Amino acid sequence: MSNRLSEEELRARFNAAKSKIEREKQARTGETAALMLAVAAFDEERRKPRAQKAVHVAQLLCIAFAFITPNVLMMVYAF
Repeated sequence: MSNRLSEEELRARFNAAKSKIEREKQARTGETAALMLAVAAFDEERRKPRAQKAVHVAQLLCIAFAFITPNVLMMVYAF
């Protein structure tokens, strides 16, 4: 019994892998386009006064999280 694959089987595997790579590439391209659209929509929306306040609060929360988390982890796991 031979472990070798026929040329048709190899070509079928190659074509399946090639089409999978192309689908993944198209998905990444679509994700990139969606991200750019979301950023553009956010940029337009954040210029409104109420949105500016929400963005500022979100930035402050992220900064607070970045400063508080390492300290809490240090207290929990080091002491």
